[in-house]
Amino acid sequence: MILLFTFTFTLSPIEFFSYQAWFILGAMGRTVATWRDRIERRIAAWSGFRRALRLDDRIAFDYLLNSVRSRSSACGMMPASDEFEPALLSMLIDLEARLSKVEKELSENG
Repeated sequence: MILLFTFTFTLSPIEFFSYQAWFILGAMGRTVATWRDRIERRIAAWSGFRRALRLDDRIAFDYLLNSVRSRSSACGMMPASDEFEPALLSMLIDLEARLSKVEKELSENG
């Protein structure tokens, strides 16, 4: 059994054209996913790799992924079609910051 519903309503010409403009403009949306959405999909794709890691490596991997998430605004500003390059740069920045901190502590303690 097929049920068909029809709706009839009357609009003034001004309402009709404003509705038509809203429909045309409202149908347009974001055509490119945000960087955050893209990197979260990439991280989800890496879940098999993550599960295969040993616990200590998994913790380190999660730390690197969190460093990518924490720099999402900077990564989103980079006009890259692939999300791997900004993610890799943010991981390198995090590693450099941690290494600099350790070097500073070693130089202070002798």
